[in-house]
Amino acid sequence: MQILLVAGVKNGWPFLEEFISNVPSNDLKFDVLDVDEFIFYSLHSNKKLSITPKIVKILLKIPRIKLYIKIIFIKIILYKIKDNYYDYINIHNITNMYRYLFTSIKKKGKYLVLSPWGSDFYRANLKEKLALERVYKSADFVVGNPDFIKDILEYYNIEKMETYDLRFGIEKLDLMRKIVANTKLENIRKKHAIPQQKISVMIGSNASSKQNHVKIIDELKSLEKNIIENCFFIIPMTYRKECKAYNEKIRKLISTVTNDYIIIDHFLDVEDLCEIKLITDVAIFMQDTDAFSSTVQEQLFANSLVILGDWLPYQVYKKLNIKFWSSELSNLNLTLISILKNFKDLKIVVNNREKIYRFSSWETVSKNWMDFFMKEYE
Repeated sequence: MQILLVAGVKNGWPFLEEFISNVPSNDLKFDVLDVDEFIFYSLHSNKKLSITPKIVKILLKIPRIKLYIKIIFIKIILYKIKDNYYDYINIHNITNMYRYLFTSIKKKGKYLVLSPWGSDFYRANLKEKLALERVYKSADFVVGNPDFIKDILEYYNIEKMETYDLRFGIEKLDLMRKIVANTKLENIRKKHAIPQQKISVMIGSNASSKQNHVKIIDELKSLEKNIIENCFFIIPMTYRKECKAYNEKIRKLISTVTNDYIIIDHFLDVEDLCEIKLITDVAIFMQDTDAFSSTVQEQLFANSLVILGDWLPYQVYKKLNIKFWSSELSNLNLTLISILKNFKDLKIVVNNREKIYRFSSWETVSKNWMDFFMKEYE
């Protein structure tokens, strides 16, 4: 099968690089059109085309014309690709740009497969969603987390389209497995200065205000003193930094609740990130939107007691019999009280690790992509 992957590879780090490392095979021959770097290359031959004159980089810095410059140079590359050459064209990260490109892209292959990301849809405004209606309706397949894809198809009133649960795998799961097998968690807690006797509670996953840090910390204020004193709070702020002022705001706010906390605002390598996840006892994820966060899955793999906003599309976890807690933001304090007062008993019954691994390791996910691309469709 000849497949064209259309995506901004660096912008999709590490997921697209992992995809490229794990999905292609002798049966699935991939070419890549990197729409950010204006590079077309093959993963199974020396075929390569690059359009990166210095003037392009200068023009891309001008906001008013950036989109149109990208469209022009992507179309130049597409012009050099034969029509109907590919069995499948798989576009990742469906942004406004594709309303101008989908016709040119679609004629290069037999089937058009869209892989939207959560923010493509959930964070798009009405105008942006309407602009992409023709793109979604022209696709042969829209793939991803079933709950997320269902929302998209219902929004665009697309009825006769088969959906496929095709996602990114998570390489970190293999590293976390290795760490668990070779290192005592007590030693990891000591390495990262997390008190052994306290319940470690993670708030959010990055430095975006959309993580709702302020509202979560406000909920902590109503907890009894003895509950707070039994906890150590971990607040990751290394990714999606908005501004120093926001980080400082969160620091001051959590300080009104407790002195037992750490705000991680410095770079962590992948192993350190995995270690922090593994020593987190309770994790609170109540961001505005999410489609199928790898961060949440990694925390479930760590056998943390995970609390998710009840508005997030995570019915798939219930179908997999994965243990987690749903909560409204306004009732988070009650959910926390229930979990923290019964922590030892609940920790014993939570056993999500192998369920998540079987569901989201690349070992599983790459086979699903293989089955999809090798299937005969009418």
